[in-house]
Amino acid sequence: MARTLAERSGADYLKVGLAPLLERISLYHGDVAGMAAEFEQLLEQRRQVEAGSSAFVADRSPADMLAIWLALQDGPEAGKLTAALHAACARHMAGYGMIVIPPFGVFPLRPKDAGQPGVRNLQPWVQLLSHGLITGLALHFVGMQKVLSIPRDLPPDAWCDFVLARVPG
Repeated sequence: MARTLAERSGADYLKVGLAPLLERISLYHGDVAGMAAEFEQLLEQRRQVEAGSSAFVADRSPADMLAIWLALQDGPEAGKLTAALHAACARHMAGYGMIVIPPFGVFPLRPKDAGQPGVRNLQPWVQLLSHGLITGLALHFVGMQKVLSIPRDLPPDAWCDFVLARVPG
C-alpha cells in the first residue's frame, strides 16, 4: 500500500524494511548497548533519507522500531537506553504529517522466506499485541489527529482512496 500511496500522491516511496536491523541485532546476544547503537544508527540513516525528501510515504515508522526494541531489550542498562531511544523516536516522528494503521488481521501470516533474517511469530495473538503496541506508540508520538486507522470493513482495494481523501493540504 505504501508504494501505491507514494505513486498516486507524487511523494517519494521510502522502503524502510526492518530485516537488516533484525539480522544485525541477532549478533548482540545480551549486548544491549551494542543493540541500542544499531537502532540509533538506523534511526539516523532514516532521518537523513527523510530529510532529503519534500514528501514521502514509508512502509514502517520509528514506532515499529521502538516496538521491536521494547520486545528485545533486557538488562540493568536497558532503562537508560530505552529512554534515549524513546526520546529519539519522539523527536523523529514529531514532524510526521500522518501515520496510517491498517486493520489488524487482514494480512496473511506466512512463515518467513528461507534465508530471511529474524523471527516471524505466526501466532495471531502475538501479532495483535504488536499491532496494538505500534498503534499506541504512533498515537503517543504524533497524537490522535495524525493517526489514521483504516476501517476493518473497508476492502483493501479501497484503502488508498480512503487515505488520500484524508491527507492534509
